[in-house]
Amino acid sequence: MAMELKRGLTPDDMPTVLAWANSGGEAFLRRFAGPKWRYPLTEEQLAAEAGDIFSIHADGAFVGIIQQVARHGRGVHLGRFLIDPARRGQGLGPRALTLLCRELFGNDDIDAISLNVYLDNAPARRCYEKCGFRVTQVNPEWNNCRMALTRELFKEQTI
Repeated sequence: MAMELKRGLTPDDMPTVLAWANSGGEAFLRRFAGPKWRYPLTEEQLAAEAGDIFSIHADGAFVGIIQQVARHGRGVHLGRFLIDPARRGQGLGPRALTLLCRELFGNDDIDAISLNVYLDNAPARRCYEKCGFRVTQVNPEWNNCRMALTRELFKEQTI
């Protein structure tokens, strides 16, 4: 299966993302996207950050998104990682995340990549662990943890 990341979203991708993000209701959107995006997610909210979003394509089909949420020093923080609900469990997540990490670490100014995940989101945690991410901080109050991957650890990963 050919996997490709593209920066941004096409006008055709936006309604699909909106359907995925809104289908689970307000609680799902908040869990997936944090407090900045409001339910129901709108095209305007999505378009405002589209430049930091990578669209994920498998065999030419649009299958998900992942966003570079912030840049801090020599690190990048990722978030809003969403795979088509009908395509979950097919290994798309680890492959897409590995491609993005390879691209980000191709920049000599980036030494670490971080992300947050809910402690009870076992499928997401497994995905991130497959890519080499390790828990660096646990926040029991929010039921989540921060996971990080360094350039050095990434070099050892093969997916």
